[in-house]
Amino acid sequence: MKKIIFTGLFLLTTFSYSQFNQYVPQLPINTMKNVGISRQKIYDQRYTWIQSRISGLIDAINDNVNEDNFPSLNNEETRKWLKAELNKYVNSYDLRSSDFADNYQFQNIVNNLNKIEINIAKRYDYLVEHEE
Repeated sequence: MKKIIFTGLFLLTTFSYSQFNQYVPQLPINTMKNVGISRQKIYDQRYTWIQSRISGLIDAINDNVNEDNFPSLNNEETRKWLKAELNKYVNSYDLRSSDFADNYQFQNIVNNLNKIEINIAKRYDYLVEHEE
């Protein structure tokens, strides 16, 4: 008899832990799906923005460092030199592993691209000053 009571109590406690807890609020699947869809849209928009920003920086380097602006300079080497910092950041682990939908990480990417743009502009100004 004691064995049956003990087994019964054991089974009752085991089942009570495995059951759904009605007091813990659960997120509906549709809400989770909508959050995922909206995060993906943000990620895609920011990915496109980052790609266009990088392309814009490369185009600015290619358009401004040429034989018309710097006739006495090795323009191909200068373009490579200016693109080196941008390429280093683009190929870094930080950018490749970032979640662009996360506001904090995206803001860090924007800040880093701004710093790179400022550095490229400073180097370009330095070249202009020393060309004359």
